[in-house]
Amino acid sequence: MFEKFVESPEVEKDALLLGVTCRGDVELFELLKNAHEDTTCLEAYYSSLNSADKISFYEKCVREYFSHEYIETWFFQNTDLPFSALCYGSSLVDKAWEVRGGGAADTVSDDEFRVFNEYLDEARDILIHASFLAEDDPTALANLVTVGMGLQDRGLVDEAFEGAVERDPYNWRAHYNKLNAISRKWGGTHEGMFDFVMDVAIDLPEGTHLPLLLVEADMIYHEYLSVFEDEPDEAMAFIDDEVVRENVLFSYQQSLLSPLYVPNYDTLYMRYLMCSWFYFVDDKYNLQRELLSLGDFAREEFWDRMGFSSDFQDVKAFAFLD
Repeated sequence: MFEKFVESPEVEKDALLLGVTCRGDVELFELLKNAHEDTTCLEAYYSSLNSADKISFYEKCVREYFSHEYIETWFFQNTDLPFSALCYGSSLVDKAWEVRGGGAADTVSDDEFRVFNEYLDEARDILIHASFLAEDDPTALANLVTVGMGLQDRGLVDEAFEGAVERDPYNWRAHYNKLNAISRKWGGTHEGMFDFVMDVAIDLPEGTHLPLLLVEADMIYHEYLSVFEDEPDEAMAFIDDEVVRENVLFSYQQSLLSPLYVPNYDTLYMRYLMCSWFYFVDDKYNLQRELLSLGDFAREEFWDRMGFSSDFQDVKAFAFLD
């Protein structure tokens, strides 16, 4: 998971695939390359995985590497293979958001909304199918939460979320997707979003990623005030609030800093999330800590892919230059 990057002439042309998409995992790199000739290796590898974070990472690698058309053809060759169903359903969600974009509803045309909903309708059916084919894997249901968000179907959001956490109580993707789905931007409320974070925190054991939902919620709230309500001063006042910052630090201590914390395939995103927060609030000490923890994975390519807006070179300069 956190191996050193492998650099050699024969893989130089695939450096991005190996170093970023596969995070230096040579076995996965070779698997993806070989799957062009034989897709059975993709399903076999999926069957060998024993944790939701590994499956989530693997599924995203496949969607990044192969085109939607490739995944669609693979799925329709045998519609009862669980991993191809998961990848195809999730790829349909990607296609839907490519059409819609991430802006406000008034920036989306009627035709774009129509195609968006068509993709999501099919994605819903395929992901439900995938969830029945792999009854222990929460990934299809976690991705189904996002379908519910796009369709503005709160019942689907709640049902898919409950199904996912029944299979994996601390599943990050399910919780993260529901947090976004119930936010004000997607038809929910600020109060409901923060209540969800607090409800999750009740009786939560140390050492999971779920305390960091608070950081996500704070950033969602700040963005809404700043961008959608055009209240940048109010947004900054929220971030500058001492209680807000103390609560984030407590959540950080309960998660990445806990002696019970065990890294997994979601860890990379969590460390970048905290880097983004600590840079935003000018916390040089903790920003240094997280960048050093990233080691070889402190790379601009990861930062950009995870959607953080600041320039990564500026982040590193702030952390390590006086």
